[in-house]
Amino acid sequence: MILQQIQGTTLLLHFAGKKILVDPALSINESPMPLSPAAGTGISMREILQADAVVLTSLYPERFDDTARNFLPKTIPVYVQDRMDQAELKHSGFTNVQVINKRTLFGNIFLTRTPFAGSPNGVLIEHPAEKSLLVTGDSVWNDGFLDTVHTVSPRAIAVNCGTEELASATPCTLGAEDILKLHHAAEKATLITCHIEAFSQWGVSRELLCRFTQDHNLTGRFLIPENGKNYYL
Repeated sequence: MILQQIQGTTLLLHFAGKKILVDPALSINESPMPLSPAAGTGISMREILQADAVVLTSLYPERFDDTARNFLPKTIPVYVQDRMDQAELKHSGFTNVQVINKRTLFGNIFLTRTPFAGSPNGVLIEHPAEKSLLVTGDSVWNDGFLDTVHTVSPRAIAVNCGTEELASATPCTLGAEDILKLHHAAEKATLITCHIEAFSQWGVSRELLCRFTQDHNLTGRFLIPENGKNYYL
């Protein structure tokens, strides 16, 4: 598996011979201008739009913005959380929208919806020849989160974090201390921190998180991805 963070929580996965686009928010700094190499990602909009499928953890604008809605091919397979999301995307013109259930098949790749904090917005991505990847979406640390991690035992976890460090923000992702708990709970998994410095809604910078991981000896299986870089897992 090759994981490439585009920006925020938007990931491009090279997984079992397919390119899977996760939570595409493709505008720059909340503007309607599409991504370009000048944005510092090192990846073009053309390459992003050649993905084989899209996986959505939600339809929030920060996870699926108007640029993605307007520029993605309407025939691309899109995998969503529930029938309400399915109906909305079909109304927007997308013709191949499927709800993720238990081990939903995209080719020979399995997608499974995983519940966190009472909301089924996580997705487990599996293939026999690849490490399993759990994409948590917007989730907070609680017993349900921990139970899910223990149940599915992923080899890699892409976790949204940072916003709850803001004093004025309602927690919707994991904070630095939660990342420490997850590191101890998922002893065999590589952790990939997403949402760092995402748009204007972040409270933990890459620099601060890097210092935190060094202070707590979280090395070897912890990634703080830079936009546009490839990570081989």
